[in-house]
Formats: sequence, structure tokens, C-alpha cells
Amino acid sequence: MEDADSLVARGCPECARAIYAVALTTFPTKKSVWVRAAQHEKAHGTRESLDALLRRAVSYCPQAQVLWLMGAKEKWQSGDVEGARAILNEAFRANPDSEQVWLAAQKLESENSQPERARKLLARARERAGTERVWMKSVTLERDLGELESALALLGPALKAHPRFWKLHLLKAQLESRAGQHAAARETLARAVKVRRPGRTRSAPLPHSALAPQRLAPAAHREALAARAAPRDTRSFGRVPRRRACGREMAASLA
Repeated sequence: MEDADSLVARGCPECARAIYAVALTTFPTKKSVWVRAAQHEKAHGTRESLDALLRRAVSYCPQAQVLWLMGAKEKWQSGDVEGARAILNEAFRANPDSEQVWLAAQKLESENSQPERARKLLARARERAGTERVWMKSVTLERDLGELESALALLGPALKAHPRFWKLHLLKAQLESRAGQHAAARETLARAVKVRRPGRTRSAPLPHSALAPQRLAPAAHREALAARAAPRDTRSFGRVPRRRACGREMAASLA
């Protein structure tokens, strides 16, 4: 891979492509090689050549979620929403319990004005994956659509499934406050303080002054806290997880 980078730096992308071709023949099931080759094709090839390479990649590495998401992202960015859906449907079959794939599909539908499709996807995701991020995204979707009652209704089973996920408590307090249920919001904030024990997660500690049970934080501060609690989409559509050997090498070019 270093030889390929060196050739690109000297203005020889075709020679670098030949090196990647040999590497892929030698290591056809190595995800990191396919990702590097796809990065090279994205920078120096065409949409068609990149699509063809990613198709080959997922045939050898069907459980490599990042490769599916790269393909869907390229289709979406080129304006082919149906093509992106088709790729994500194939990704579901290969990775039925993948949080990344479910949330990527939900993002595609939400950002293309298809809230009902997004709702159905998240309902299935809660059954199949049921992770903290899936529940969080389900609640925030309803909130963003203005369905406060539906959002609050989802928080019941969400907190039952993940009682120690303090961001859900914080989101519940925000929604209760918006609904005029200030006493309930105070109780929820007090509960958030109790479940957030320092050292249990890598998340930043809750600001205790803002979450004091005897009073609700000012509106502006509550909105800021809710923004901090909102889930991030940094792992969807081709962002490479920063883990193991391939993480540091690939994350910069996919950011």
C-alpha cells in the first residue's frame, strides 16, 4: 500500500491501480485492501469503475459494512436514490443486525422526505438491533416531525431496554418540558443524574448545576443539553470505524 501511495504522489495513478489489483488478487477477503483500493478509484477513476470495484468488494467481504455503505453513499451523491436503496437492501440481507446499515437506510429516507419509510425502517431496526442509537434515532425522528406524544411514547420502552443510557433521560426531560410537564421533567433530570456514574462511560459528565432536581435549567441551556444528547451520524454512509489496523489509514480520506 505504501508503494501505491508513493506512485500516486509521483503522478502515476495507473501504476498504483496495478498494485492494488495485485493486492486484491492476493488478499481478496481483506477489507482494508478493498477500502484503500476504493479510495484510490474514487480519487483517480470514474463513478462506473468505483461502482464495479465496490460490487466485487462486497462479493468477497459481505460482512464488511463499510463497503456497502461506501457504495450506497456514492449512489446517493450521484442522485441515484433508488440505487442507494437497492445497495442497502442487499446490505440488510448480508448484515441483518447491523446498526450502521439500519441507521444509514433511515438517514437516506429521512433526508429524501420519506418519513413513513424512515419510521418503518426504525421499527424493524428496534426489533432486529435495538441498540441505544437506534432507540435514540427513533425518538428524535418523531420529535423532528413534531410528534411529541409519539416521541414520549417511544421513550418508555427505550428506557426499559437501556435504563442507564443517560442521553435518553435527558431527551425525555426536554420533551416533557416542551409538553408543559415541568414537574415530570424535573424528576427525569434528577433520574439522569443518578444513572450517570462517572467512569462508567467515555461520555462527558452531565453538568450537575443544570440538572439539579429542585429547578429546571433555563430554556436555552436545556436546548443546548438536548443538542449534546442528540445522536451523531458519523458512522453512516462510508465513514470508517476507527479501530484495528485499517482505521487510522482510512478515516481521513472518508471523512
